[in-house]
Amino acid sequence: MKLVSVIMPAYNCEKFIKQAIDSILNQTYTHFELLIADDCSTDFTKQIIDEYTDTRIKRFHNKKNLGYLQASNKLFLKCNGDYITFQDADDFSSNNRFEVLVEFLKKNKEYSCVGSNIIRVNSENLELNTSNYPLIDFEIRREFLNYKNV
Repeated sequence: MKLVSVIMPAYNCEKFIKQAIDSILNQTYTHFELLIADDCSTDFTKQIIDEYTDTRIKRFHNKKNLGYLQASNKLFLKCNGDYITFQDADDFSSNNRFEVLVEFLKKNKEYSCVGSNIIRVNSENLELNTSNYPLIDFEIRREFLNYKNV
């Protein structure tokens, strides 16, 4: 069974961090590690993270604020998984996210990367909209080549 490493940097997200962590712990595909780092939050984010006792959670809290990219890179270097994915600390995943992605990669050996669309919700958990990212290889490549970082 392939190990999935989940990278989750966290900063001042006390309102969302429990739902984010729980959505990982409640996956139907259970062979994963959650690498999480509180990035010197000024709220109760770190305390909420540290309440969890699940051994799949690996904590690498920062002694100074590194910012999202450096905190993510730090966690990336700690990954042991065959597959690596990211989840922001203010997001949550459907319970079968890993199962769907791992199964696709298992059946399609020519692929080395997968992604998914997202549903945006507000603080009351009401759906705002759904992303419409390309899903076909040609469309993904075309979109990537047309991407401009402004």
